[in-house]
Amino acid sequence: MGAYSKHNYPDPDSFVEQLVVTLERFPKEVVDYVTDTVTGVQSRLRFAPSIAEINVACEERLAELRRLWVQRHPRPVERLKDRSNRPTYEELKARYGENWGLEMAGPPRKRRWRR
Repeated sequence: MGAYSKHNYPDPDSFVEQLVVTLERFPKEVVDYVTDTVTGVQSRLRFAPSIAEINVACEERLAELRRLWVQRHPRPVERLKDRSNRPTYEELKARYGENWGLEMAGPPRKRRWRR
C-alpha cells in the first residue's frame, strides 16, 4: 500500500492492521497478485482502496484460480455402475485356465540376501 499517501487514510496504522487481518485469510498466490504493482489493486484504482475493495479483489482472484484449477484438473470419469454383464469367477477360470493364461518359465529363483 506504499503506492498511496498516508493522508488518504484517517488512521493509517489501524488500516494496516485491518489489511493484514484481511490478507491473512487468503493464500500467498492471491495476496501476491492483489498487492503486485502490475496486477494488483494499485493498477486498477485511482484512489486508495478500502478494506472492502481489497477483499473483493482477493475473492475475485481466488475464484479465478479455482476456475483455472478445475479446468486443468477435470473430474475423473465415473466407473460403469452396471456390473451385471461382468463374467463370473467360474467363467473367467474356464476361459483362461488354472493359471489364468500365465505360464511359469521354471522353478522360482531363490533369493540371496546381501549383508
